[in-house]
Amino acid sequence: MTWTKLTLGAAAMLALVGPATAQNLLTNSDFEADTAPTAASASGWASGGFGRFPGNGGVLNDSFSTSGNYYYLNEAPGFEVSLSQVISFTPGEYLNLSGLYSTRVFGTGTNSFVIQVTDGTTNALLHQASFSPTGANNWTAFNYNTGVLNSSTVRVTYISQVGADDDYMIDNLVAQSINPSAAPEPSAALLALLGAPILLHRRRK
Repeated sequence: MTWTKLTLGAAAMLALVGPATAQNLLTNSDFEADTAPTAASASGWASGGFGRFPGNGGVLNDSFSTSGNYYYLNEAPGFEVSLSQVISFTPGEYLNLSGLYSTRVFGTGTNSFVIQVTDGTTNALLHQASFSPTGANNWTAFNYNTGVLNSSTVRVTYISQVGADDDYMIDNLVAQSINPSAAPEPSAALLALLGAPILLHRRRK
């Protein structure tokens, strides 16, 4: 006897058990609320660190753009430029962070693009994720889940060149609060639809 896999139907049914799309908690996450070029911070954001041009970075729309505006974290050697935003959060949930980033200018040493999540009141570091350089003008998607957070507000900070003198660009940022128990439990009928047809038993005569 032989076994045959059915993958198309199973994949379609799996899409039914994922959680509903959560709201993006970030304001001006694609930087389209600003008229490029702007110096330093973008609308709804706070900038930090010491930058070169323009200011501590800025909203640009030029040949490096993926689609419209983006934010350029342009730093000076030895300093880290950052862009951050405080968002309201439901304690007991976790944060999913996604978006696009790209290296724009290469430095001379090892470095990384970093995202930090801190408590919005105490500034205590809750989570941190590091991402490697992408290659010049090579927009790359990132996706990061924190663990469960117990803060009512959190600050999400995007930091350029932790390490060497590299400049980074960011765009289309998303921060979503996810309830760990929000994903629907598959029913017995759905489990049957998913499981039973995966392997078909076919007898040879």
